[in-house]
Amino acid sequence: MFLDIIYFLVRYAPFWSVPVMMITGQYAYNNFHISTRLARKIALACIVLCFFSFTVLAFYVWAGGPIRAVYYLDRAMGIR
Repeated sequence: MFLDIIYFLVRYAPFWSVPVMMITGQYAYNNFHISTRLARKIALACIVLCFFSFTVLAFYVWAGGPIRAVYYLDRAMGIR
């Protein structure tokens, strides 16, 4: 069950990671200058989520597509 979710996220990375990067990047850019601690923490969480989305998308592009991305993920985890 858990691996199915991971495979889904890796296989369809361009369809979720690009919108997540756009939304969280814009939110972090707009709210990072606010001096309250809560707004800063939320902006930093958005930056971390944006970086994670970029990393998954870069892995997807490096692997060469959805099937090879899941294949490399399986090999990295030692499943296949």
